[in-house]
Amino acid sequence: MKYFVCLIMSFLMSATLMAEQVLLDRLIVEINGKSYSQKQLETYMLLRTIAMGEEWRKGIPSSQTWPEVVEQFKNEMVVNTQLENDQQKLDSFAPDSKRVQDAETLLASLQSKNSELDKFLRQRQLTEAEIARVLTRVFRIEAYTKSRLQLSAAKTQDDDAFVRLDPSADWFQALSRATAFRFFVKAKEYIALVPYKS
Repeated sequence: MKYFVCLIMSFLMSATLMAEQVLLDRLIVEINGKSYSQKQLETYMLLRTIAMGEEWRKGIPSSQTWPEVVEQFKNEMVVNTQLENDQQKLDSFAPDSKRVQDAETLLASLQSKNSELDKFLRQRQLTEAEIARVLTRVFRIEAYTKSRLQLSAAKTQDDDAFVRLDPSADWFQALSRATAFRFFVKAKEYIALVPYKS
């Protein structure tokens, strides 16, 4: 009897999801054989926005900003792939743990004050460990980008300023040409995720 109840419940849930056309997640880009999903992209971009000290709403995706956000995420994951393929570089650009903790504290504070942000994060069911991993990646990519800027430019960089990746920089162009990547079908079309009921 329990089997039939489970089967009926499973059928009803599947029918509900199909009727509502709920998108749990989807693949966006593949870089050197490693695939990244929309949930990973959205989480990364939101936490990056907060870590940069910008208004958190800028990190929430929209149909207007989606193509640019997808391209930016792809570029930063190209750098991430470079780092992950070289353990020495990965270790060299590990961020200060205090910087990660400060960003986590800021995130928690913002989440407690904003129901929209709280809902966005709860829908994605992020653990503290996942948040720490994403922030570590954000700061590692930023540190590597800053080091490349300092190598290629005569001007010195402000150590406290968050550096943005310039996709037209020679070093990045060379790295991008040496990195295999592809976008999945309709990756640059914005479709809102509704991962879980909150």
